[in-house]
Amino acid sequence: MKFLAVFSIAFILSGCWSAIKNYETISKTTNMPLNAAIGSELYQIKKTRDLPNAFGKADIYGGKVDTGFRSLYFAGLTSDNKIVFRLTSLNDQSSETTMSRYGDSSASMMSAASVISAISAKPAQKSDSEGSRIPPNTIEFLFDPEDKILKLEDVSIEILEVSKYSIKYIIRPNI
Repeated sequence: MKFLAVFSIAFILSGCWSAIKNYETISKTTNMPLNAAIGSELYQIKKTRDLPNAFGKADIYGGKVDTGFRSLYFAGLTSDNKIVFRLTSLNDQSSETTMSRYGDSSASMMSAASVISAISAKPAQKSDSEGSRIPPNTIEFLFDPEDKILKLEDVSIEILEVSKYSIKYIIRPNI
């Protein structure tokens, strides 16, 4: 019986010393043809990391913290048949810990209040040359479909077909 108790405590404490890891999850199926209409998202990569405990190690309950995302949108074709893409990227450096999530309720209330104030503060939006609005943290760029493969940080997009209103493509993870 003592062995079981010692083993259980050792197992629990070992979770207190696991290093924090980062994770990325892609929203679409990879390595197969996909279609998107104008204005649609081609993919999104959601970034998370382990929730840190009081010792700065990974939460033993498997809690995760959102750390941002990266999305690519199809915005159409130019008059000279170049693809217009919009890449949105947001990196968030959360200070959330197991104590603020599970422990102290006032810390959770402060986090909720700061999220509400961040949502209500509307940042100025940029406009492209045609006057349409581009969201913050977004860049717009042109790509020649004759080049066939758009290489980005995490993925490569193989262009199969493109028209004024839709695109057929394959997402290939960069390994």
